[in-house]
Amino acid sequence: MARPSLKSLKLKWTPRALLLVGVMVLTIVKMVALSPTPLEEKTNNTNQAVDAGAVAADLGLASQMTSSSGDELIPDYTIEHFSYVSTRQGQPQWKLFSKRAFLYNKEHVVHSKLIQAHLYNPDGGTTLVTGNEARYNTEKKHLEVFGDVKTTFPDGFETMSDYLYYEPPTRKVFVPEKYSVQGKNRPEDGSQQIYFSSYGLDFSMQQGLIILPKNAVVTLDGQKEQWTKIESDSCFIHRDKNIAEFMMSPSRDIKTRFVKITQPSMLMNARRAELNYGDLSEFLNYLVAYDDVYINEEAAKGAGKKAKKSRRYVTAGQAEFNSKENIIVLKKFPQVYQDGDTVTGDVVRLHRDTDIVEVDQSNAYSEGKYEN
Repeated sequence: MARPSLKSLKLKWTPRALLLVGVMVLTIVKMVALSPTPLEEKTNNTNQAVDAGAVAADLGLASQMTSSSGDELIPDYTIEHFSYVSTRQGQPQWKLFSKRAFLYNKEHVVHSKLIQAHLYNPDGGTTLVTGNEARYNTEKKHLEVFGDVKTTFPDGFETMSDYLYYEPPTRKVFVPEKYSVQGKNRPEDGSQQIYFSSYGLDFSMQQGLIILPKNAVVTLDGQKEQWTKIESDSCFIHRDKNIAEFMMSPSRDIKTRFVKITQPSMLMNARRAELNYGDLSEFLNYLVAYDDVYINEEAAKGAGKKAKKSRRYVTAGQAEFNSKENIIVLKKFPQVYQDGDTVTGDVVRLHRDTDIVEVDQSNAYSEGKYEN
């Protein structure tokens, strides 16, 4: 019996045949889209891998990016345009968006690329975090962000760092002291621009407190080229009060245990300081220095274009800077040395625009050269 030629064959596309073909095509698409992929892809990946294991070791955490034998883990699934919401007792804690995510079911880990995280504050505000990569533990609900991490707080504070750790149960944002942090505020009408840096950061959402734990430096930009730079071992920023406290470590030698405050024409040392960075028009004192205060300032002698400059040295237990009137109020046994004169009293007011010195209940007045 002769075989039929190919030309004589005709395919009959019955509904059953069409359904079978459709199922096969859909199965192939799912296999391609959800196929396991190595943790760090070799193609179409412009981000450099972050050593998550080393960071985890810094925090005392076990690395979940490699197996117990040290081999690279293979994710169970790869998902494009990943979105996830973490909740606790029915309340959303944070929401994560990423361009791509790798799921490790056995390790309870989600590793994401090019992420944006919304951290929900107890007061209803939202802290926004962006970064190159993130690692999320589905059991502990902890979130880690790596590479070019930018954090924007509800009041406009912005920070940049290489790493960030978020703990939802305590509502804390944490950066270890190993990593440098730079930040700034978003000034509103009447407030000053603030820049700050430190090693490490600890932010409590519940308390509204930002701690700069090591080598804290805060700079305020004022008008007419007036700026103030404050350097200390640590800084506590109370966001609800717009107050920043500067302190030195008790372990430091007593001779170097000073907060350093610098302005264009002044250098001041004190054991601690307190700064108000809000609307200066509503506060009398925007900066107060406490304990063993020493000031070395270039003072104006006279007024107007004929004013000359002279050197002024001050010691006191407390110095209050009145930015509105541009005066310094000295308290707690103040002494002022200028042009060979010494002035003491209960309260001394230095007018920084002129050479006027006001004294309340003067105790002594002497003439003689002051040796610096």
